[in-house]
Amino acid sequence: MKQVITSGLSSSLDNAATNYTNLPDAILLTATEVDTETLVSTGGTFTKLHVKLSAAPGAGKSYAFTLRLNGADTALTTTISDTATTGSDDSNSVTVAAGDRVALKIVPTGTPTSVQERHAIMFTGTNANESLLLAGTRNTNLSALATDYVLCHGSAPPNATETNRREIIPTGGTIKNLYINLGTAPGVGSSRTFTLYKNGVATALTVTISGTATTGNDTANSVAVVAGDDISLEGVIGVAPAASRLRHGFTFSATTD
Repeated sequence: MKQVITSGLSSSLDNAATNYTNLPDAILLTATEVDTETLVSTGGTFTKLHVKLSAAPGAGKSYAFTLRLNGADTALTTTISDTATTGSDDSNSVTVAAGDRVALKIVPTGTPTSVQERHAIMFTGTNANESLLLAGTRNTNLSALATDYVLCHGSAPPNATETNRREIIPTGGTIKNLYINLGTAPGVGSSRTFTLYKNGVATALTVTISGTATTGNDTANSVAVVAGDDISLEGVIGVAPAASRLRHGFTFSATTD
């Protein structure tokens, strides 16, 4: 199944230093890559990176955009230079597997004009009907004191109210393959449990990460959804876990490919 992932920044790019942003919902622009990473939940391929700037970089100046995979550059990249405002890479592809981390790196050269950017990339799932839900808490830690709720697709800080992090499903299918990656382990004797909520009710799709672990997944359970259903992700703490960012992802398997 082919999936178009689109995004853009309302803030201006840093024209003097390398920055990173999310593939979906690119609200955050930061020098800290891990705060923009999201988690792949099923195998597939990224292709067709397209970028558009609000203005040209200027003569002898440029911005380079590169898909990052697990903290390393990939071959999927495009550079926009001089008087150009658009760039694309329709030739290269990057194969990914469940559990991989992805982000977009932006490198300025020659102190280009300060601009906003919009980008799009194509994901093609290895399995028919499958697409990605990519999410994270940006540069905000999960609570160490209370239950949090976060988005299932896109980046936003955690929120104490479940309805503030609901997103709507537009077509029938199944949500599965919950992958979790914490920036910091909960700590010995503590844990964090993450559960998909559907229409405000906990489902069987859940992951608990305890002690010194930072990753976990649930590939056994799945949740059927129909158009109009609301989804969110609940994070429940154990005994005073360490402060941590969250990167997570689901697979959406559409009823119709």
